[in-house]
Amino acid sequence: MVILTTNRPDLLEPALAGRPGRVDQAIEIPLPDDACRRRLVTLYGRGLDLEDGVAEDIVRRTDRASAAFLKELLRKMVQHALERNGTVSAQVQANPSLSLPDLESALDELLVHGGRLNASLLGLAPKE
Repeated sequence: MVILTTNRPDLLEPALAGRPGRVDQAIEIPLPDDACRRRLVTLYGRGLDLEDGVAEDIVRRTDRASAAFLKELLRKMVQHALERNGTVSAQVQANPSLSLPDLESALDELLVHGGRLNASLLGLAPKE
């Protein structure tokens, strides 16, 4: 059994996607809705200290985002919190408090500085 994954099925090679027997079954996993993104933030944020309202802000601002994007967003938020707190390797803070500025800077890095390709690779679907 071979499992193929893509977040861009529209770009699959026609010879692969259009001929019987090449792909026996296609299963679409939809992008997470608000409730699912809330659960993903809880899962990926386990052990993290999110300030009040930050989790809901993440959910609200990540419409059309994949689970992979949410995981990377939380990872980037931790990095930004450590930088904001001036934490250096000798003083690694095990559980920095993640705040709205950390969310802002992480989204900026992933979506603005990373560009459209980065957003697409991380699983942020374009607006229709």
